[in-house]
Amino acid sequence: MEFLMLAMILPTCNDDVLFPTNAAWTVRETFGWGSEEHHWRAEEFGNENESMRKELEEKTPAGARFTVIRRDGEIHWVVATTSDEVRIYEEPFAVLRYVLQKDLKAGRSWKAPRERLSCGIFEEEAEFSVSREEITVPAGKLDAFRVDIVGKWKNQDSVWVVPGKGIVKIVEAGDISELVKFEEGK
Repeated sequence: MEFLMLAMILPTCNDDVLFPTNAAWTVRETFGWGSEEHHWRAEEFGNENESMRKELEEKTPAGARFTVIRRDGEIHWVVATTSDEVRIYEEPFAVLRYVLQKDLKAGRSWKAPRERLSCGIFEEEAEFSVSREEITVPAGKLDAFRVDIVGKWKNQDSVWVVPGKGIVKIVEAGDISELVKFEEGK
């Protein structure tokens, strides 16, 4: 199960707000067999992996800014931010997980490609739709944007985004990740 925090401000977002450098999140991931807590941190993409960067640049619109999301110190996600969207790639295979619009509003929807790992990598076109609701996670009660993602085989994943805190909950294939603690970047 993967988890990622996206910090967003209404009604539109800029690069610095989406992934504030050095922001940190503690996340509880719950699976059928138990749960674990992990620590996430957003950092600028350095020169540590030039081949990974080249592969992502080929898959991403020109001019994207790259941010690394580390999970317990290891690169887990690479985020490519353009003027109108945020593409989230899962490592180590540069699998495109989400394409989020930077301007989240209740009632908005869009279609975008998405890749899945399941005995290989396959691409599907997914439909993303946004609503608003109040949720409770270990970090507290929050007013969130819910982004539902429906793929080719009608599988549905959901993420809940809170302005200024990021994605506070993800439900994918029955696995749940929830925000326990958020620390602003320094």
